Amino acid sequence: MAISCKPDPLPFVAEEWRQRYTPGLTPAFVLEVLCRVQAIRPFYTSEDIGRRLRMTYDEKVALRITHIAPFDVDAEEVRARKLAEERARVKSHRLATGKTKTPRQQSIARTIPRRPGETTGSYYRRVKREGLAAVG
Repeated sequence: MAISCKPDPLPFVAEEWRQRYTPGLTPAFVLEVLCRVQAIRPFYTSEDIGRRLRMTYDEKVALRITHIAPFDVDAEEVRARKLAEERARVKSHRLATGKTKTPRQQSIARTIPRRPGETTGSYYRRVKREGLAAVG
């Protein structure tokens, strides 16, 4: 396949496409059709296409389709789901590269099973008083 650096590559691309896929058509006819189609402004939005195809969010994710909106979920919910997926992806990447501590490596003060409102010192005094095994 050749590359065109001309200001208007449509005739070049049209001729290459015609030779490859429709050799029986004339170059003028192919170019005329492409110019007519190019003049028509697209009037379907991604939401319109998703509604017409009745594409669900699960299908969109499974098929890895990015430019068609699902019809069963509104735009705000799609944004929220994408944000949650991105956060999970970034978190797993940070854990895999060692940029974030795993829960076992986090501060003991943050992971001990304290009662609501109980401070770290109160926790250790209660454990000592009740004879329990302290975590950490």
